[in-house]
Amino acid sequence: VDRIDDLLRNAPEEVETPHTGRRDRRRRVAEAEANPVHELEEVRAQLVTDNSDSYPPPMLQSQISYLRSMVMAADQHPGNQAYDRLDVLRSEYETLLRRVNMAEETLREVGTHQE
Repeated sequence: VDRIDDLLRNAPEEVETPHTGRRDRRRRVAEAEANPVHELEEVRAQLVTDNSDSYPPPMLQSQISYLRSMVMAADQHPGNQAYDRLDVLRSEYETLLRRVNMAEETLREVGTHQE
């Protein structure tokens, strides 16, 4: 999350576009595909739980923390469901990491073209 925040802070102004304020995830994903700043914002939204809503859905960081706490609190070895859930969460994380890396590369290219 810190890496994403740093990238967003240092993004060239030419890449940034006004925030629409829409909360529809499908629209945000479509906008993110065309703009690395939107892409980073969408990845951050999927990582960190937005507590501004009354009942926010737990995002990836919260889900990983919850799984860890369940496994650590158990007095026996984790069951197959815990391993299955870990695989799903790991896959989601790797997908988000690829998206961050692609957005970072795009931002680097934009910065190179400006010089």
